[in-house]
Amino acid sequence: SFELGIKAEYLDGRARTNVALFHTDFSDLQINFFDGLNFITENTGEARTQGLEIENLWQLTDGIRLEVAATYLDSKFKTIDTPDLDYLIGRDTPRAPRWAAVAQIAYEKPFGGDRTLLVRALASYTGDHYVGADVRTEQKVSGYTIVDSSIGVRFEALGLEALLWCSNCGDETYRTIYFNSTFQPESYNSFLNPPRQYGVTLRKSF
Repeated sequence: SFELGIKAEYLDGRARTNVALFHTDFSDLQINFFDGLNFITENTGEARTQGLEIENLWQLTDGIRLEVAATYLDSKFKTIDTPDLDYLIGRDTPRAPRWAAVAQIAYEKPFGGDRTLLVRALASYTGDHYVGADVRTEQKVSGYTIVDSSIGVRFEALGLEALLWCSNCGDETYRTIYFNSTFQPESYNSFLNPPRQYGVTLRKSF
């Protein structure tokens, strides 16, 4: 395994960029399977993961911070020691999208003495990917974007923070697990991601 990168600060310390180029080879890679009756751990053979990651942070003003990151990933099974799993040869490893990115903007504004307005929005993109290795005929999950947001107030003197938040605000639906059904050959089950959620959080610091 090796990694080559650079970390840079500029604009008088108000901006930072990190770049990393990485490569990892795996041997005797272990993966858990469910065949419909049993959970099995197999030494599947060899796999390779390599790619490029870029992270950026900009303090645009005293109260506005922007963060943007992106990853290119090439992660594949290379050789497989178990004949029943030969369908994995050359296939992408689970949960390894070719492209992924995240962008977040945060805004903080003092007002009314010791109070601070807090606003945050985050969007994360995950590209096409497999979620497991159990099923020979599994199709990739299509790419999706998840948006989270929050708005609230921090009371500095009281050490109290109140937030109104939303996660998966666009109510995106995608598969997180895909596996063989019990006693039903050629039938499969899946679990989905959490739906849109929203609520209020109160946080106290001591």
